[in-house]
Amino acid sequence: MLIVISQPRFFPGETQLINELFAAGMPLLHIRKPGAGEQALDSLIGSIEERYRSQLALHQHWHLGRKYGIYRWHLPEKERKETMKKQTGTLYSTSIHQLKDYGQLDSSIFSYAFLGPVFDSISKQGYQAMAPENHPLYLQKKEIPLIALGGIKGNNATEAMALGFDGVAVLGWLWQHPHPVKALEQLLNILP
Repeated sequence: MLIVISQPRFFPGETQLINELFAAGMPLLHIRKPGAGEQALDSLIGSIEERYRSQLALHQHWHLGRKYGIYRWHLPEKERKETMKKQTGTLYSTSIHQLKDYGQLDSSIFSYAFLGPVFDSISKQGYQAMAPENHPLYLQKKEIPLIALGGIKGNNATEAMALGFDGVAVLGWLWQHPHPVKALEQLLNILP
């Protein structure tokens, strides 16, 4: 499983690039824009080709999902603790930073969870790779797929999979790449 996470800030040509990435085979895009206003996010989503909207996950302003037919919502830790009841037809994801928190996740609510940083972060300076004991290889039982996050790039994505992850999420490397579509194609070619 490959997941792309949006740049935290809006940038010129973003919608066009998102549509190009989808056309090149991007399976899923998490739209994460911390602090973004509803109108700005609405404009971004409205500019993404309608045929790709079912492949979007929202990190905030979830009510916009109803407007655009987006039923994938990402719940950060605070909202995760407050959300105990799943809405019918909605797929939820969440994030954890320690493997010990995995056991607190409800498999009847969450479809997958991000765990990271697996490697030194590219987009967040100073976020160091997790200790090896946090790798999913050490889980006795895994009911919710774990997605590797943090420092993922073309030359280490398969290494993350070998550590017991069920997929990878890419952010900094893809968006900072001089040719993001080529970077995506590289990942699609090497991941199972």
